[in-house]
Amino acid sequence: MVLAGLPSRNLPGYRGVKLSAGQKWRRTLAKSITPKMISDLFAFSDAAVILIASVLAKYIYLDLYLGAFPALGEYLTIGIVQAVLAVILFKRRGLYEVDIFREGIPFGIRSVFVALFLSFVLLIAFGYLLHVAQVYSRGWIVVWGGLSLIGVVGVRATGAGILRALVRRGYFNRRIAVLGSKQNCRSFVESLGVIGFENIGVFGDSDDDEKGGLSDLMDHCLSNPVDTIVVTTPPSEHNKVARIISEFAPLATHVCLHTDFIGRHLQRAAIRRLGDTNVIEIQNSALVGWNVWLKRGIDICISALALLALAPLFGCIALAIKLDNAGPVFFRQRRHGLNHRIISVAKFRSMTVLEDGTATSLKQATKNDARVTRVGRFLRKTSLDELPQLFNVLVGDMSLVGPRPHALVHNNEYGRIIEHYANRHKVRPGLTGWAQVNGWRGETADPERMKKRVDFDLEYIDTWSAWLDLKIIFWLTGNALLKGENAY
Repeated sequence: MVLAGLPSRNLPGYRGVKLSAGQKWRRTLAKSITPKMISDLFAFSDAAVILIASVLAKYIYLDLYLGAFPALGEYLTIGIVQAVLAVILFKRRGLYEVDIFREGIPFGIRSVFVALFLSFVLLIAFGYLLHVAQVYSRGWIVVWGGLSLIGVVGVRATGAGILRALVRRGYFNRRIAVLGSKQNCRSFVESLGVIGFENIGVFGDSDDDEKGGLSDLMDHCLSNPVDTIVVTTPPSEHNKVARIISEFAPLATHVCLHTDFIGRHLQRAAIRRLGDTNVIEIQNSALVGWNVWLKRGIDICISALALLALAPLFGCIALAIKLDNAGPVFFRQRRHGLNHRIISVAKFRSMTVLEDGTATSLKQATKNDARVTRVGRFLRKTSLDELPQLFNVLVGDMSLVGPRPHALVHNNEYGRIIEHYANRHKVRPGLTGWAQVNGWRGETADPERMKKRVDFDLEYIDTWSAWLDLKIIFWLTGNALLKGENAY
């Protein structure tokens, strides 16, 4: 029976379930404590540990060891600043994802160390800029850093152990019912596999379904506690989806529409208000509003400084090219830029040919390619041949970080065979990119390799942040160049 009104204890067929005190407490926790609350607790504990460590380091090193006894206030102030800075970096490195603790996955001592070390480096740099670094003892900072690392790792390990123990005992478990076609339900259940969820059953999305239909699920919800109903019925069947939503409206149960199986473009969809109506936003970019100006500001500042600093290197490379092989120092190739606009990309000449990339076919550089000059082989291995693109960045045709631009013929070819390939042009092409620092650099003759590169490019566009750009520019790109993989 499908009930259209509010459920009542007097309704026939309603079977109240008596829960023990322990079961009630566990269900209260599951419904009231969210993953974000748990993340916030870990963030608060990290900040508290770092602040307490600054005070302990003062007493241990300055008071007991040196006998200096400085005022406590200055050390509390810098401790608060460092605690906030460290928590920001921890968050950026994903160290507050609850699954790291809850699923027994190692929470990354190395990541904790790197983030903590970077936060202290930034703190010291700010101190020098503000001319206050000389006030604080270097020995105290070293002791503080050591105590912070030990304390953060210890508290996080203890908290993770407690959290996993509670999950194993049934705390935070959420009971889920899955509704929809057999194939879609199976796909969702297989992907669920997360500690903290209890799959209580699979139901069909009609009353005549062999798995049990809407009426059976409604009866189950009235008789048993259910936290979440996941509907795997495609939104294209809007009449059926609307009926399901209306049927379960009287229940105090979360109802979710599962969209992963209908395509990548809806996985990040969100409800937005547009005028007097609601819409589902299926495409957006992190690069909107102030973020556009922030990214452009980073590009201008860093590219201008790099061009000034690298001017002598430009001269040396130009001389080496002229001495090694007859021909021009620079050459230009046409590429697709932002919104598919054709741009002219500058490079140091590294080959004996000057192909523009507009022919019907273009052979990519391969290992031991005879067309690559002696100097060109070194330039390509180290990516120094790309340095003139700093001028493209400065004038706004390119960005320091973004999807690498491809030859026009390759762009047209892969655009036909790789889904969402054209989405790479939603941002300016980059001098370096997320795909390149993750190992997808160099030759892409195999469409599967290009698909992997495109996946990383689209992930970058979806998750852009200024911190990610700076991380790629100053840390990851250098690591990728040192490896020298796939660069011919």
